[in-house]
Amino acid sequence: MKYCKPKIVLISILIILIVALSGCGIILPFAKNEAPDRVSDLSAGSIFIDANEIRSQTIALLNNAQRAIFIELSALDDPEIINLIINRSHQGVEVRILLDQWQRENAQTVKNLKNQNISV
Repeated sequence: MKYCKPKIVLISILIILIVALSGCGIILPFAKNEAPDRVSDLSAGSIFIDANEIRSQTIALLNNAQRAIFIELSALDDPEIINLIINRSHQGVEVRILLDQWQRENAQTVKNLKNQNISV
């Protein structure tokens, strides 16, 4: 009788661990057959090779944004893209930008965007 209590505690701990570590059996509805929405027509190869194509696709994406533009970059210093972002913000598109504060190129960009009330 003396050893019964530790066995019960050990068995209880093992059952809890098995249940906790076995995972969830629920299959989420989007996990199998749904393809993710395409954001651009860029091929995987062009992401690493063709800077001009990336720039033109970026401009097209900014022009076609309906509700929001969220950007995360280490540096943003292209005047045409910056002006396009500002214009889209003035047209009512929500714009939020995350830039690397340690990049010198970003100092003037951040200043310009903040002067236009854009979240940077």
